[in-house]
Amino acid sequence: MDHEQRHIPVAEYEQLAKQFNPVQYDPVEWVRTAKEAGIKYIVITSKHHDGFCLFDSKATNYDMVDATPYGKSLLKPLADECRKQGLKFCVYHSIMDWHHPAQTRANDKSYNPTKIVPGRKAEYLDYMKQQLKELLETCDPEVLWFDGEWCDWYTEEDARDVYAFLRKLKPQLIINNRVARAAKAWRG
Repeated sequence: MDHEQRHIPVAEYEQLAKQFNPVQYDPVEWVRTAKEAGIKYIVITSKHHDGFCLFDSKATNYDMVDATPYGKSLLKPLADECRKQGLKFCVYHSIMDWHHPAQTRANDKSYNPTKIVPGRKAEYLDYMKQQLKELLETCDPEVLWFDGEWCDWYTEEDARDVYAFLRKLKPQLIINNRVARAAKAWRG
């Protein structure tokens, strides 16, 4: 259950990061267990709708390194261990971001889908691209699974731009069709 279902204000919800300290996190064990179960790939959330990143992002302090007592990326060690043990490393990434100031809640009762602050869409898309580039450079995922594409402000043109940006960075990257609006899935 996320903060929206519990009606926790974003500012209050974001304070919970200060308590997130997964000291028993063991990527070696996670990958070993997955491999023993016959799993061929791991997909983990890099950033969900709340905007919190499980990787170190220079674009925001709302990440594992800067906002938690743990102070380390969760994704890089998992990505490295996946490669070491022969599993594919993949990530889920939300286009929608409740934390970024360019996006606002849909209405008084819901955050989804977000609205864009007039004049700030390009700022957010640049931010998103910076984070995606950081993610590819530090964790090198095989698959990028998008979500949060149903916002009215996120257009087909935006999707094509993000897709081309990612293809230029890593041509062999598998990108799910939810980089585009769900109702208008396409192949680029």
